[in-house]
Amino acid sequence: MRGIGAMSAITAGAVGTALAVLHAVTAGGGPGTGNGLLGAVVAIPLGLGAVFLGRRALKRGGHTDRPAGAA
Repeated sequence: MRGIGAMSAITAGAVGTALAVLHAVTAGGGPGTGNGLLGAVVAIPLGLGAVFLGRRALKRGGHTDRPAGAA
């Protein structure tokens, strides 16, 4: 059960980034036309940030100071 939040962040960030890239590529018109192009451009680094932070949390989550016999 450890790391479920980190894995969720990685998954949501990867899916969000992929969908944002897909939307940015297929959006017609330019910025300010109401097609959501700027939102997609902003969502790409946000999704990558979620992947980065989730990965960092997953790495740090395994380093707990518990006794060997504790469950």
